[in-house]
Amino acid sequence: KAAVNGVVHYIDKLLTYTETNIGLHVSKLGTPTTSQYNSFWKYLQNAAIYNKTTGEIAGISAGVFYTLFIPNNAAVLQAVNDGLLPGTGTAPNKVPNFNPTAPLDILKVAQFIQYHILNKKSVATDGKESGSFETLLKRTNGDPTAIFVNNTTINAMRLTDMNNRFGNAILASSNYLSNRCVIHFVD
Repeated sequence: KAAVNGVVHYIDKLLTYTETNIGLHVSKLGTPTTSQYNSFWKYLQNAAIYNKTTGEIAGISAGVFYTLFIPNNAAVLQAVNDGLLPGTGTAPNKVPNFNPTAPLDILKVAQFIQYHILNKKSVATDGKESGSFETLLKRTNGDPTAIFVNNTTINAMRLTDMNNRFGNAILASSNYLSNRCVIHFVD
């Protein structure tokens, strides 16, 4: 209905948030083999910290806000060649090993995933929040790790990791809403 200050929409029931676990949303984004989310999804679905039945990721608690940065296939391949994720062959031509069995490789996958999740923080590409934010990944002494998010301009989010490597949110495939989580696609 038209009103003085805009259009009013009537609905037949209350709007509710999703109760679907974050991992199931990632599954929808990454399952198609042509998806740029596919490589990250393949590591996640075989990770020791992921429950394939429920879609839960260990370390994520119900009712808490998160931000998930999913790197594109090229960035995941670069992580494999840099030794951050398990792969076979010799850099720069390594092939990802999406289902590792060696304990060190299993740990690498878990740490990679945990580092891409901001703990207790949802950040959108709205230009409002910037700073160093804690991730789910903990150092061996228990201290949290962080990602610096430069989000001072609307629709231009840049990330800096602990080793001064940069990544950018790809806006056309970012800002997906999950269960109290914002999912961003990064390069």
